[in-house]
Amino acid sequence: MLDAPVVLWCRTIELMGMEEPHTPAEHRLVRQFTVPRLTRTIHMDAAVYRKAAAENRWPGNFRQTLALLHALNISLRRLEAATGPCDTMYTTGFFPADQ
Repeated sequence: MLDAPVVLWCRTIELMGMEEPHTPAEHRLVRQFTVPRLTRTIHMDAAVYRKAAAENRWPGNFRQTLALLHALNISLRRLEAATGPCDTMYTTGFFPADQ
């Protein structure tokens, strides 16, 4: 019997059997975030996040979206590919809309 934890020497994405994550849940798992830890990081209610992840949509405000992009190390374009347009990012004037 082993007393020490077992360490796997491969990336999470390889364990998941995919080349790239596509959904918000996959991006979260690749970065090894639990829902409670991620929602604390982005200052979002866990129930709101779970519903959004189940529906593959993003309801976050500007600050929550920036925090999510940073935490998951993804671009706005990748988030929008997974969830559809993040309107709050364009209404602030911070990011220009794609032409």
